Amino acid sequence: MKQIYFFIIFHAASSLLNAAQINFLSSDFYGFEDGGTAFWIQHSEWNISTERAADGTIYSLKYSSESAITDPKKAHGGKNGSSISLEAGTYTLKMKVWIEANAEVTAFDFALKEPWSNHTIDLSSLKREEWVEVSKTLTLTEDAIDAESVISVKTNYGGKGTFYIDEIQIWGEGEEIVDPEYMPLNSSIKTIDDAKLSLPQGVYNMTVKVLTEDNTSISKFYTQIDKPWLTNEWEIKDLESNQWAELTQELIVDKDIDNATFSVFVSNHPDYGGGKGAFYIDEILFEYEEPLSTETIAKLNVRVYPNPVRDLLSIESDQEASVKLYNLHGQLLKATSTTSTRHRINVSDLKQGMYLLQVKSDKDSVVKKVNVR
Repeated sequence: MKQIYFFIIFHAASSLLNAAQINFLSSDFYGFEDGGTAFWIQHSEWNISTERAADGTIYSLKYSSESAITDPKKAHGGKNGSSISLEAGTYTLKMKVWIEANAEVTAFDFALKEPWSNHTIDLSSLKREEWVEVSKTLTLTEDAIDAESVISVKTNYGGKGTFYIDEIQIWGEGEEIVDPEYMPLNSSIKTIDDAKLSLPQGVYNMTVKVLTEDNTSISKFYTQIDKPWLTNEWEIKDLESNQWAELTQELIVDKDIDNATFSVFVSNHPDYGGGKGAFYIDEILFEYEEPLSTETIAKLNVRVYPNPVRDLLSIESDQEASVKLYNLHGQLLKATSTTSTRHRINVSDLKQGMYLLQVKSDKDSVVKKVNVR
């Protein structure tokens, strides 16, 4: 039995002061993990999103427009105590950007106010459909004192399409203050290439077994799928220690998950569930409940027999279709290489238990539960 094991410890200690290259921006404010309280959204094309985020976090800043824009679209940073103060000098501005494949918007600007320092981030040359780190040199000829920032898409950048921004950072030489109890870090574990997650579209009950040790103050952890972007928050603060508990949540998969990365992470910040102690995770399962639309089933008629099955599973459909078989851990086990109205799959090498069979034509998809004995 494989276990995912987290061991998170915070030591009580006084703050430490070191000269080093540091990030002057709070990851909660400019990694958007506070839910966006640092930003005033001037135009509706911008919003704080949970659809996707970088490196195991939850929130990001999203821009989206269905057409080219006729006036600049802006989001302003530095609100609620998150203004930026920097001495005159040279810094490195970094951030992560994710842009949709069909986006036509070519760039956006990040500007620091008072003193004004504008930097254009070119989107046209970035890889699509993945997080990419970009960086710019930021030079201040005078001190920035409680300065705000503005992120904008200008009319000459087109403006049509969708992209996300996360983990905005300004790095430079400074005195690093480290308070272990409030370090803005995440502890995470991800699937390896041979254990990526695959599931057909549908509604699932996702179950996780959890055991917490005595005196554990960690109150929650998160699970995340990256294609499509799905994040679930799991509360564990009220679990009885040293006993396995089964937690369940509904997971809505609006398009097929194909070879996606699955990760589990804990925020090490107390405000987001971090704490000290240890807990264990085991038996992560995805139980198929129903399709997203009953109309899909009416269009594609499928017969699967025998069910339960020991050796050969027969599949018949009224349209040419491909077939895939998954286990409840989200692994693709078998797939046909051609489309046909008739398929046979040998399941004699599989362990006894429940599996998911996806029959998919050009237009429709049906998922059936298959019991292997």
